[in-house]
Amino acid sequence: MHRQLLTCLASVLFVVPLLAEPPSPETYRVSVRYQIYAYTGDRIVQYREMLKKLEKQGLVLDPRPEGEEDDPRATLLTGTIPAKDARGLLLERHVRAILLADKNDARMKDLNDKPDTQARIQIELTPQASIERQRELVDKVRTCMTPLGFHEGFAYDHQAHTRLVGMIAKSKLEILLYDLRSLPEGGRVPASPANQTAIRVVEVMPEGYPEIPSMNPAPKPVERESEKIAPALLDVVNNKEQAAKLARLEIILTFDPTSKDHAWEDVLHKAAPDLIVEGRIGTLVTVTVKAEMALKLASLPEVALIRLPVSATRTTIANDAVKEEDNAEALKASGLERLHNAKFKGKGINLAVVDSDFRGWEDLVGNRFPKATRYIDFTAERSANLSPEPFPDGKGLGHGTRAALVALMAAPDADLTLVRIDPAAPYQLEQLLRQIHGDAAASPLLDIRRHEIDDTHNFLSRRRTALLAERKEILSDFGQDEIAKQKRVAYFQKEKDLERDEQTYADLSHRYLDTLMNYRELRRVRAVVSPFVWNEGHPVDGGSAPSRFFDDRPFRGTLWFQAAGNTRGQTWTGIFRDADGDGVMEFAPLAGSGSLDKTWQLEMNRLGWQPNNVAKDEKADAGMEIPAKARLRITVQWREPHDPEFFNAGEDVYAHSLAKLRLLLLRQLDPEGKKRPTDDLQLVEQTAGVPLRIQNLANSAVYEQSLQFEVADAGQYVLRVEGNVPPGTRPPGYPSLPAQQKNWDLKLRIFIETLSEGGHVVFRDYVTDDAGIAAPADAHQVIAVGAVDAALKARPYSITGAPLDLELLRKPDLLTFDAFSVDGSDAAAGTEYAASYAAGTAACLLGAGVAPEDFFKDIKAHPGQVLRVPDKVPERTPKR
Repeated sequence: MHRQLLTCLASVLFVVPLLAEPPSPETYRVSVRYQIYAYTGDRIVQYREMLKKLEKQGLVLDPRPEGEEDDPRATLLTGTIPAKDARGLLLERHVRAILLADKNDARMKDLNDKPDTQARIQIELTPQASIERQRELVDKVRTCMTPLGFHEGFAYDHQAHTRLVGMIAKSKLEILLYDLRSLPEGGRVPASPANQTAIRVVEVMPEGYPEIPSMNPAPKPVERESEKIAPALLDVVNNKEQAAKLARLEIILTFDPTSKDHAWEDVLHKAAPDLIVEGRIGTLVTVTVKAEMALKLASLPEVALIRLPVSATRTTIANDAVKEEDNAEALKASGLERLHNAKFKGKGINLAVVDSDFRGWEDLVGNRFPKATRYIDFTAERSANLSPEPFPDGKGLGHGTRAALVALMAAPDADLTLVRIDPAAPYQLEQLLRQIHGDAAASPLLDIRRHEIDDTHNFLSRRRTALLAERKEILSDFGQDEIAKQKRVAYFQKEKDLERDEQTYADLSHRYLDTLMNYRELRRVRAVVSPFVWNEGHPVDGGSAPSRFFDDRPFRGTLWFQAAGNTRGQTWTGIFRDADGDGVMEFAPLAGSGSLDKTWQLEMNRLGWQPNNVAKDEKADAGMEIPAKARLRITVQWREPHDPEFFNAGEDVYAHSLAKLRLLLLRQLDPEGKKRPTDDLQLVEQTAGVPLRIQNLANSAVYEQSLQFEVADAGQYVLRVEGNVPPGTRPPGYPSLPAQQKNWDLKLRIFIETLSEGGHVVFRDYVTDDAGIAAPADAHQVIAVGAVDAALKARPYSITGAPLDLELLRKPDLLTFDAFSVDGSDAAAGTEYAASYAAGTAACLLGAGVAPEDFFKDIKAHPGQVLRVPDKVPERTPKR
């Protein structure tokens, strides 16, 4: 069995309901097309036998014209029949097709009256010997029905391609009963088995029945010159007012330059002279430039993609059910209480908390924070005067401040370092890692600040020299006339301005030196906790630049605790399956020898709503209805194997993905089937443009595509994935030998991010635990931390531990408590606090003499376990 087991919220597998419709009429008005191939005598006998069988089946015939029984051109009978017996008419050997309608439907009394009146119908086709032949038949039937004005429905249950649903003019209904091969387009319709027609049943929905759901217009295709620009950025570029402003952008290069290769910078600056490179991590370059330059930059062959910065996902959630006594319970259950009683409280261990919001931290220094608390703000580098960017608006303590309080709850005597980075600037995370490693290389922005300081120094020196010369001239003039007085006043003002500018320069120089000294102090950090995870915008299979940096340069003497993320139920990963070949992916394989007519259920993954405050409703399933105004983004990401021959030749033939995929968000209009069928689905949003290539390697590339949507009407929504997988790895249009074609499986990762407050959207039908860990929590060398409650049960929002594809790596590495009251009424939970608590626990253990490598080794040997302090407390007295 495939190791990626399908799980579900509350351990119950929900599926899209089988086709359910409003009650059918009790009696049908029926038109029966029959065909008797016989001469007059035999025809009369067979005709009479047929009538007896049909009447026995329940058919009440209308008056028949004289001579019909011996007229070979007569092929149609009309009458009424109980609905339960209607399809039994097809058992008579001469019957080819039947048309069913409500007996009381006024529209059907005269098909020639108002012939253009549209009727909703469902068509049942003749079953074929194989799914391939069935799909071929339905495609050709569609082709024949298009000239008749048939307007097909969307995403309905096709029952293994034996059912069609749509709208058609009522005057065309009886035409459908005859052999479609007689129509102009019918020559391509294959003959059916047993001399049957392709269409067996045409059922007209009752009068007043809802029309098929309307489809939103297809999104406009993206112009070729804009294909490298992400949709959100393209909206900015197309707005003249916004395009003229400076913007922070992310550029993904088609190659990963070495540390000594700066040719790519020259190429970017040549295209956009005012461009400023803030930082680079792998192929991802963060720049500041006018948004209107995106088109010019996108035309460069070195550029694979330009987009607005992708921010890391937050890992805290509201939880107002946490009480003060829960803190003490956590300390006792984890064993930290014993360590604290033995005076092991992390003394002498430098603990760093990484976050983007440390509001209120200054007021806590000397009270709940150590007096020597160090604050380092990497956002200051982006300012010419090295001033930190303002914190986001909000009341109370910032989430980073609260995370630090949780860490100090576990390690009260630890030295504290607060490190602020921008969650939309992963290069700052790499810069932090370099400083912890002791890498003296300055960042591009610090280099710019240093050059600016040097230029300011030289400018001030020239001003001072010129002012000294002016001073000699002014002081040698003892005249008391008005002109002489004005010169002296002007000179003293210049001197005052210069002194002010020199003081500003001195302050800036001191801030620059303080920044360097603070960075140098990061080498003393022994444990780090970070909440930032990227679920999109970066490869999440361990191959992202942040994850690779962790693994390529393992820490020495430092433990990095990474929040695993609160993404349980929000991720599906698996192989692209299409058992019936209709170009729609099934989210799960058919069970056993399951019938293909059930694939429609597997093609629909319903979404549900999980409130953030799970403490009060922890055991409840996710609600089916997504509330109005909820905003969500659904992202699909996949890696494709490519032929390195083209990469080595310098050809960028994989700018477009081999796989062609499309995400569609549908609304289920009547989930209970009271007024319309349950498979009436309305298309409300779909992905547009080509997939974006977010990583390009010699033998593979990672592509990503997203749709963003705000729920206008509360209701039930369904995700559908359409597309196809090519047979090989070579680009289309390039000749290849059979030996060069390599079969491959397309593995997708679909992630739902909720952009609004109050809860999050989850998959309700099919969801997988693996691949819920995102970058950089998927790195080997970080300790990914998940959350458990007081009963040591995994939180419903926390990943519980599942193997990743990367060498069967299991994540998260450990689980620990996450719900703490740190600011009175302002309580919260989430894996950010679990990671902070784990980092504090590690600080206490490090202070007790546990070597970092032993701590990490034990975790890797037993992944997914709840973190507890060993029963044996060290006997020695800690150093003071």
